[in-house]
Amino acid sequence: MSLTTSRGDATVRQLCEAFGISRQAYYTARKAPSEPGSGRRGRPERRGPWVSDATLVEKIRQVVAAFPAWGVRKVWAHLRRLGTIVSRKRVWKRMRALGLCLAPISERALPPRRGQVAVPESNRRWATDLTTVWTAEDGTVALVPVIDCGDRVVLDLAVTKSQDAPAVLAPVERSLVEVFGSPAAVPEGLELRSDHGPQYTGADCEALCAAWHLEHTFAPVGRPTGNAVAERLIQTLKVELLWTRDWKSVAELREAVTEWLYIYHHVRPHQALGWKTPAEKRAENLGIDLNQAA
Repeated sequence: MSLTTSRGDATVRQLCEAFGISRQAYYTARKAPSEPGSGRRGRPERRGPWVSDATLVEKIRQVVAAFPAWGVRKVWAHLRRLGTIVSRKRVWKRMRALGLCLAPISERALPPRRGQVAVPESNRRWATDLTTVWTAEDGTVALVPVIDCGDRVVLDLAVTKSQDAPAVLAPVERSLVEVFGSPAAVPEGLELRSDHGPQYTGADCEALCAAWHLEHTFAPVGRPTGNAVAERLIQTLKVELLWTRDWKSVAELREAVTEWLYIYHHVRPHQALGWKTPAEKRAENLGIDLNQAA
């Protein structure tokens, strides 16, 4: 492209206006290709022979058959190492057409909710856990709740100075006796959920679950939601009671816990229960008339 005309040299602006192009396009056209014989500027020369679609598909099948767990990137990189030089997008396109790629996230079926502990029915899953609080006279005191994951009723809440297995498991056994009376009345499949504390992984807990026909399940390690119902109860207990004042003794703490449990069961509305109280939800689940029960 020359600026010389019959009337003298034209300016770049005049030339661009005459041909209807931008000045950027003009200066780009004047630049030499980045590599001789490379075609478009910036595109490297092709390395290796052209691979037909049929050949590429066959090579991809061979790699995937040998390494079924590999994804697009590893298949593409392995093909390059074997001398088949193709773009990664081309490998992805062929693998997707062959059904060898994972579906997009938007198209995948949702996996089951892991760590979901809440259940709709009562007496289907019970959960237990342990927390501690300091008292001036008795030192560290343990609080061990047993809660029904279906209606959020706290079946028992032990306040004890001992954290040995018999003391920690005692509220579970008391709850079983109170609700069912004997092992023969325990519904099939009743589950006890706990964490991996030594009180729950020892022989005492194993014997208790065997005697009462409980299915003992553990919260997954490193996933607090695995025992979420019990954990959430403990948080509520701390915020509404334990952290509200300093405690003098076990006796004082037990009395306060008893008063708090009445409010928790019969007065405090629960968001997860559609703003019903745990007592109302349990009565609804088990077909109990609260008026007659009172």
